[in-house]
Amino acid sequence: MASSVSPVRIGNLALGHIGSDNSIEALDENSPEAKQVDLWYDFAREQALADYDWNFARKRLALAAHEIDPPAGVWAYRYQYPSDCISARAIEAAPTETPVPYDIEAAGGDNTMSILTNRAQAVLVYTRDNKDTTTFSPHFAITMSYLLAHYISFPLTRKKKIKEDMFTAYRGFVPVAATINLNESMPAEPPDAGHIQARN
Repeated sequence: MASSVSPVRIGNLALGHIGSDNSIEALDENSPEAKQVDLWYDFAREQALADYDWNFARKRLALAAHEIDPPAGVWAYRYQYPSDCISARAIEAAPTETPVPYDIEAAGGDNTMSILTNRAQAVLVYTRDNKDTTTFSPHFAITMSYLLAHYISFPLTRKKKIKEDMFTAYRGFVPVAATINLNESMPAEPPDAGHIQARN
């Protein structure tokens, strides 16, 4: 992983994308560039994480039961939504199973989020709120920097065209980074796949 990646470096990449001659040394320094990077950094990070099932942010968690019952006759179980979840991806299932249906909704007077499903002892696969930039892949860091550039560009340049170009660049980088991310894994085959192939 790219241990040299940091919030400041991602911020400076974003500033470079929009043509700024200035760089920052800290997010909390007293400069227009740092203030904008600091303002938008977490929004850009969370959005970029949510846009794909990145392996460095993937997590599995056995869900805890929610205190409020699920809707009668619709779902059998209601679980607590993980506090560090950016985007739910799936209820874990065996390779031979079809995807497990689930839904997400607010529950109770305090509108805490919950997960509804018919799977007992459900395990959620999700993208966590990963703030550790040392785990970011270089391709994700660059991709995120274009989204950050999209957000900071207009306050710093007053040019809508740059803002639009940065978002277009971001959308172009997501599938590239996602493909590289996917290439770091090999999907599990169903247990009998080898026997079926041997007979064919």
